[in-house]
Amino acid sequence: EGELTPLTVNAPTEPQLPPPPLEDILVEDFEEKRRDWTFQGTAFTGYGSGNYWHPGRSNHGPLRIQGFRGQMMLKSWGPHGRDIDIQIGRAISAPFLIERKFLRFLLSGGHYPGRACVNLLVDGNAVASITGQNSHVMESVAFDLSSHQGREAQIEVVDRVVGPWGHVCMDMLIQTENAD
Repeated sequence: EGELTPLTVNAPTEPQLPPPPLEDILVEDFEEKRRDWTFQGTAFTGYGSGNYWHPGRSNHGPLRIQGFRGQMMLKSWGPHGRDIDIQIGRAISAPFLIERKFLRFLLSGGHYPGRACVNLLVDGNAVASITGQNSHVMESVAFDLSSHQGREAQIEVVDRVVGPWGHVCMDMLIQTENAD
């Protein structure tokens, strides 16, 4: 007699939901010490001791920066915010692990590529660099980290300019999946 063919019943499947978005990672907000930085020259005098970010407090000095978050930022203004555009120096963050596609931060200051800028260092080499736009208004900028996933990086803030707009200000370094 005829054989019976087994009947396969497919159970309803649950809709596939996308994975939840990855949370942003705060690298530095300059409100409290999160990691060690190295400071060289006179542009960052006072940073790194006592109240670690004290020289970046608010808007003391002759310039008024717009758009920073919280009470502090990193700025190459020198001691007490005097003689802002004649101070030179360099600030380098401690290494951090790259875990997101972008490093977003706020930036203002002079437009001097390679001389007054923020660099992304991977293996000690600058792989990305950005500079201000001769403005005191902080703008949101981002480095693309996608080709450096899983590697360690550092942030280098450079001020080698003496003269008009010879300074750099930055705030709120965040690793994120979105450049905006």
